[in-house]
Amino acid sequence: MDDTRSLNDIKTTAEGDFGPLVKVRKFVIHVEDVLHEFGPPASRPQRKGYIAAVTHNPYAGRYVEDLSELMDIGEEMGEFLGKMCIDALGIEGGKAHSFGKAAIVGENGEWEHAAAVLHPKLGAPLRKLLVKGPSLIPSVKKLGGPGATIDVPLNHKDAAYVRSHYDGIEVGLPDAPRANEILVAIAVTGSVTVLPALMSLLGVFTLAAYDQELGLSKGVLRVAVVVVPLALGMGSAYLARRLAPRREARDLPARPPERAVSQVRS
Repeated sequence: MDDTRSLNDIKTTAEGDFGPLVKVRKFVIHVEDVLHEFGPPASRPQRKGYIAAVTHNPYAGRYVEDLSELMDIGEEMGEFLGKMCIDALGIEGGKAHSFGKAAIVGENGEWEHAAAVLHPKLGAPLRKLLVKGPSLIPSVKKLGGPGATIDVPLNHKDAAYVRSHYDGIEVGLPDAPRANEILVAIAVTGSVTVLPALMSLLGVFTLAAYDQELGLSKGVLRVAVVVVPLALGMGSAYLARRLAPRREARDLPARPPERAVSQVRS
């Protein structure tokens, strides 16, 4: 369906109004609790979910060189959608385990419109909301129409290489995105996957191993803070002693020239 209305024609509530460029048509919140995967029940169900915003694409159907305004919209959405997602999961931001992001652009848009929203500025407010989150936020984008689905990748927010948290969640809406829309989704989990023990059996790096390694790293760092300055001080003193005689030698007056070995007989 081709939506030919202008932005001025689109009326939204305050929650869906992101300024003169982006107007959200709808939000969709999805939460699921995974109890088991046809194996032993998890000691704690895995809770994961996403928040999807279906928004008008202000640059649909035309080429625009400067997409900085969409980047600013991404910054606002990172905080707003992230807050909605953790509220839906019923957790505090610091209790989140994994995160991911994705976008589907309607047929009158282009991939770069999704990239402008997702990449430059969306991550910083989301990380702040989830407390730290130094890992790269996994992402994916595509072009599609109503009913198109996309798998949002997930990894641990503090350690991207912890494989016990490698996961994903499918996002898809039967009526979005329309030709002039973008579907933007943020996904968050509140716990580990239901089969982390399998990861340990396979010798895969887990969150517990990461915490242990992080503790060791902090211990090494504490020792280094003490030892390195001490070693540098001792090294400086040693070099000073070694170079002192040479400096003294250079400061001595020049020796008088020696007499010639052979002299003319009188």
